[in-house]
Amino acid sequence: MIALSGYWWAPPVWSRSRLLYLQWQCMTSDVAGSSGGVTFGEPPRDEPGVIALNGLFGRSFGPWKDFKKQAGVIGAVNSIPVFIHECAGQDKSRWLVSVEYAGTGYLHVTVVRRTGWSGEIESKKANWNLRTYRHGPLSALWVDADPNDPNHLNVHFHFQDKSPPDVQGLWIVPDIGLIQYYLPSGDFTGQMLK
Repeated sequence: MIALSGYWWAPPVWSRSRLLYLQWQCMTSDVAGSSGGVTFGEPPRDEPGVIALNGLFGRSFGPWKDFKKQAGVIGAVNSIPVFIHECAGQDKSRWLVSVEYAGTGYLHVTVVRRTGWSGEIESKKANWNLRTYRHGPLSALWVDADPNDPNHLNVHFHFQDKSPPDVQGLWIVPDIGLIQYYLPSGDFTGQMLK
C-alpha cells in the first residue's frame, strides 16, 4: 500500500517541489545591474549561457528559463533576462518580476504571484516598445531596483552614437496589474499587465 501511494503521489510532489525551488531561486537571484544587462558587440566565445540578439548579447539565467517552462508562464521566446527579483503588491502579496530584452526593440515584463504547495500559477505580462524612447542604437541596457522601493525599477540606456545615457523609470503594481513608465520629462505612460 505504501509503495502504491508513493508511486501515485511522488511525481506530483517532486514536480511541485522543483517548481517551488526554481521560484525561490528566481526571487532571491541577483540578475540586475551589470550582472543582468545587455551589451552591444561581439559576444564572448566559448562562454556558457551567452545569448546574442540583434547585435546585443547578455547571459541566460537557467532557473528562470526552467521556471517559465515548468510553470507554463508564457514569455518572450528568445530573450535576455535583464532583471529578475521579488516585488510586492499593494496587498503585501509577493511577486516574482522579470524584465527581458526581446531583441526586437521591446522589453518584456512578466510578473508571477508567489505560489505555495497548492494553487494555480498566476502570471501577467506586458511589452514596452523601446523604439519610442531611444535616441539611436543601443550600446548597453540594464535594470536595477530603487533601494527604497523594490517595485520601482530604473532602466538604464547607453547609445552607440554617444548620446547622453538615459534612465527611464518603471513602476510595477502587480496585484492590480498596472505598469507605468516614467519619461525624462517627468511625464508617464501606463498600461495594464495581462
